[in-house]
Amino acid sequence: MTLALTLIMVIAGLVGSAVWIARRSETQKKVASPKAAPGLRAELKVVERCQDRFHEEMATHECASTMHADQHDPFLNEAATSAGRSEFGVEDRRRRMEQLSVIREARRPQLLGDLDVPIDAALSAFLPQEFVVLDLETSGLSPDLNEIIEIGAIRAVLGSTRQATFQSLVIPQREIGAEITYLTGITQRMLDRDGRPAEQALGQFAAFIGDLPLVTFNAPFDMGFLWNAGKRHGISIRNKYSCALQLSRRAWPSFTSHKLTHLARRLGLPEDDAHRSLGDTKRALFVFLKAVSETGTRVRWDYRPVDWHVEAAYNKERDVNRAFCAETRILETTDLPLAVSQYGEAMTRMYRYEALVDGRYADATILDRYTLCLWRSCRYCELIEEVNRFIAFFPGVESSLLKVVLKRRERAVNKLKLSNTP
Repeated sequence: MTLALTLIMVIAGLVGSAVWIARRSETQKKVASPKAAPGLRAELKVVERCQDRFHEEMATHECASTMHADQHDPFLNEAATSAGRSEFGVEDRRRRMEQLSVIREARRPQLLGDLDVPIDAALSAFLPQEFVVLDLETSGLSPDLNEIIEIGAIRAVLGSTRQATFQSLVIPQREIGAEITYLTGITQRMLDRDGRPAEQALGQFAAFIGDLPLVTFNAPFDMGFLWNAGKRHGISIRNKYSCALQLSRRAWPSFTSHKLTHLARRLGLPEDDAHRSLGDTKRALFVFLKAVSETGTRVRWDYRPVDWHVEAAYNKERDVNRAFCAETRILETTDLPLAVSQYGEAMTRMYRYEALVDGRYADATILDRYTLCLWRSCRYCELIEEVNRFIAFFPGVESSLLKVVLKRRERAVNKLKLSNTP
């Protein structure tokens, strides 16, 4: 009995010693671990609380600013709240804050407005008096498969310090992908809430540009989307256009990159609102003007491709009119009044078939014969009006024959001044 009791006591002592050793070893491991260090653990908790507090305050500030500007928009409220949630990582929260800033910027009024951009009147030697610079944001790269989701444009006037602007989000028929939202900051909810139907937006844009020449940074891309969208919605956009990208390559052939953002950085231009239509339009305008000054040559304008059926109809009407003018030339010496009448009819025909090809061919030969007959008939007012009409229909046209006609108009103006002198 005594022996058994002694064995039990020995075994209990050994078990107790083992438990004490195990507990001491675990305590030493915790002390040695950084997670168990009370000072370090406290610092980590303070850092996490500061980070969370910072993002919460930033989200609250952004939300308050946006809600003040938009009368408590529930979507932006939700976006600002989610941006400050602590379950997201630091990088994710920063990205969400950047997206929120883009969204808030897009909430500005997207109707017509003005922009403070002075344009040197001396550029009139290379540019028309007025033109439009535009940029599009799209749902993809194919004009046939994808759609326009934002239009931005600036109507530039030489010698003016304030330029009219146009900006509009456009509701697409199909929802945009996440990659487009990541690139542009434009979300489907923004398009649904702030966008206009494509037909309405394109109609307003067509009214804004009128028949002015267009400038875009990547003309084949933007003009392809405009032509296709216009065709789908029954809106004709036939303006002549120029490509600022091609001009920049001629102006600075040594540049390794001609991306718009790289050019803006190289030329010291503002880089805000990247991949948004109006921001890119401003950069394209600055690049275009600097490239024009750098090259010092008159800008060349391109035209929309013409369908071969239209081209055939144009050639047929033009050939008939030229034959008619050849017959009329005989009358210049035998019946001058009839020659004037028939040349006037030939001019009317010319304007009609030139409209088929967007006025890209200016037949100054007919104008020359017509104004010559008007000069011989002393019909100076009609001469001046006809030359002015021709120039308005074919802005920017240059030819040696047109220079002769312009000198004839100048002499007609002087004749009228002398006749009105008492």
